[in-house]
Amino acid sequence: MKKIYFLFLLFTYSCSDSSQIESAELIISEEKFIIMLEEIHMFEASYNLERISDLKSAEKNLIINYKDLFKKHNVSSSDFEKCMKYYSKNPEKLSQIYSEILENLKNQYSLIE
Repeated sequence: MKKIYFLFLLFTYSCSDSSQIESAELIISEEKFIIMLEEIHMFEASYNLERISDLKSAEKNLIINYKDLFKKHNVSSSDFEKCMKYYSKNPEKLSQIYSEILENLKNQYSLIE
């Protein structure tokens, strides 16, 4: 399921025209996008651990997590994909976003220790 979703996103981005999306058109703020990506990476990691013992349950939980994420942040999957497409076409900005995500996750990890 994860592979299919990833391939779908990859195909969508590769076939799109980057000039169609401007930052002013993005419905999701950069701050919210960062928070959402952090959450996505957390439940993707959980999925990778869970699928070893129970693949069907892991896939079910992953789908639920994505639905809950979009509902929690009041964002549609298409809006999220549009935002992801925009940042994918702007690799420097995406790199900055992932640097911030990595720093945030490191801080969360240090609080657990």
